[in-house]
Amino acid sequence: MLKAPQLFQEVSDAVRKRLLGTVAAADQADAVRVLSEWEGVSANAAHEAGKRTVKVFGDSQASDLNLIRRADAAVESASKNVRDVKAMLEKADEYPAIEVNLDTNEVKQPDVTGMNKGALDRIWRKYQDLKDEVKRLV
Repeated sequence: MLKAPQLFQEVSDAVRKRLLGTVAAADQADAVRVLSEWEGVSANAAHEAGKRTVKVFGDSQASDLNLIRRADAAVESASKNVRDVKAMLEKADEYPAIEVNLDTNEVKQPDVTGMNKGALDRIWRKYQDLKDEVKRLV
């Protein structure tokens, strides 16, 4: 969970690189079409095929831009979740400390041996709050 923003950012970066390559390929395909010296029926066929190729690249660019937007939104959302998880873990570490296992999403009951009634009430509230926070974040 804590690595999610980095993973989404890697997807976004990879798609950006792909987009740049697609733009370059579209430009080159269009340049070939424009510079073609063919004439007659062959020229028309080559010209139409070139336009279709450029359109395919254009559609791919639109798809890439959409994916980049979604990946960037996922980075923002995952980053917020990481901040929330870290804040929750800091709260869990404050006295009286309660262990939160991020691998299992388990809030472990603390050792309450020797605690007075007031301390038991506080730790029970903290335990319940942390369980609710884990549920919200997961």
